[in-house]
Amino acid sequence: MGVSPLLRLEKASDRRSTSWRNRLGLWAVCIGTLGQVDSSVNIAFPAITAWFEIDVGAVQWLVIAYLLPMSGFVLVFGKLGDLYGHRRIFMVGMLVSLLAHILSGLAPSYGSLLCLRVLQGLGFGLILGSGPALATFLVDEQHRSRVLSIYTMTFGAGMAAGPVIGGLVIDSWGWQAVFWYRAPLAAIAFLLLMVVPDQTQAKRHPKLDIAGALLLASLLGSLLLTLKMLQQSTINWPLVVALLFCFVACFSGFIYQENRAPEPIVRLAVFRNVDIALLQIASIAINFAGFAVLLLFPFYLAGETELSLSVAGVVLAISPLGMAVAGLTGTWLVSKVSPTQLTLASPFLTAVGLTAIGVLPPILSILFMIAPMFAVGAGLGLFQFAFTERAIAAMPRGDRGVAGSLFMVTRLVGTVAGASGISWLFQALTEGSMGQGIAPATGEFLAAFQMTFIAVGSALFAVSILIVLFSRS
Repeated sequence: MGVSPLLRLEKASDRRSTSWRNRLGLWAVCIGTLGQVDSSVNIAFPAITAWFEIDVGAVQWLVIAYLLPMSGFVLVFGKLGDLYGHRRIFMVGMLVSLLAHILSGLAPSYGSLLCLRVLQGLGFGLILGSGPALATFLVDEQHRSRVLSIYTMTFGAGMAAGPVIGGLVIDSWGWQAVFWYRAPLAAIAFLLLMVVPDQTQAKRHPKLDIAGALLLASLLGSLLLTLKMLQQSTINWPLVVALLFCFVACFSGFIYQENRAPEPIVRLAVFRNVDIALLQIASIAINFAGFAVLLLFPFYLAGETELSLSVAGVVLAISPLGMAVAGLTGTWLVSKVSPTQLTLASPFLTAVGLTAIGVLPPILSILFMIAPMFAVGAGLGLFQFAFTERAIAAMPRGDRGVAGSLFMVTRLVGTVAGASGISWLFQALTEGSMGQGIAPATGEFLAAFQMTFIAVGSALFAVSILIVLFSRS
């Protein structure tokens, strides 16, 4: 007997309802991620230091208090999504972020603001740990690449728009607005997700590996804090040694725990695949090198151009804009080449951009810098898209939250390492005179600026070639 017309109509209606709700879910993921990217806060640092009457050096703790909890727990939050449902974890992240942003603007002291930055870091970690997986579960598998491409575009757009929006709201309402303007976006994303069914394949008998989670958070936190300490002009070596010892001990304990846990945070067997291991190395390398633009270009714009602060902010947004555009082209590119080939090729694009910035004579117009800066961002965006696609494809469907979080961990490690390594290289090229107040307009600054970009670009070229040679794909 055939299926009745009424039953067929009901099934078609259910499919349309699910499709409509899933589209709302994708909008929620994009709005939630876009609104919580933290790139707008840096521009508020001068206003915050003046408001709380603190030293300029103390403002670094705003970054540390945010990065450590986010980086330490993002993989754990991805695992929580695998166990309990990514929609649920994402919504918790929206609520935590909403509360943290509202309270941050009301902080009565700098200490309370730092505590709220910890809460913001945890909120964004929940969002990053569940966002990519949630987005892919809202569509059929054949559309997975397209959704990850949109997610990459959203992340890049958030990084590009953050400084511009931050400057506008600070001028109008003060530093508090750099937190408050993101609160409505978190609320909108939360409300949209309330009508979206959770399609995550959560475990039937979930049990979080608490020991593994604590060891992972401790090893990542000690590593990133060590790298951060190495950026200081005066290094506290006993503290650095103690942190490194903590890292080694926690790393060893984590390996032991994950090999015996029935439901590990990360299934270590996946890293026995040479190509996946090389993927992690490539991610750290490209994010290490790509940070040179964010670290040194503001000094170049301030000393070598006569651009206003708002226009300089637009110029700095070119690299994240390249990341966003790369996200748009990701789906088309994987129809021409494989994600593996894309992860091997994209670091070369970033290396070309970095080297070109160093080779171009500084006396040229800033317009000549736009193309290489765009290339740096495009390479980073294509790599992020292809990395996430490969990690999700390589790991079981039930571990998709962890797979989507891997890039964020290696990105943060590479970025923080880049802040230390590139700062050290630049100061070495200027023989430490930057710390003594060298003006960006001097020839010494320009020579060091160019040599740093050439060195970083060349190093990324070399690492990329080695990864291609050792890759088995």
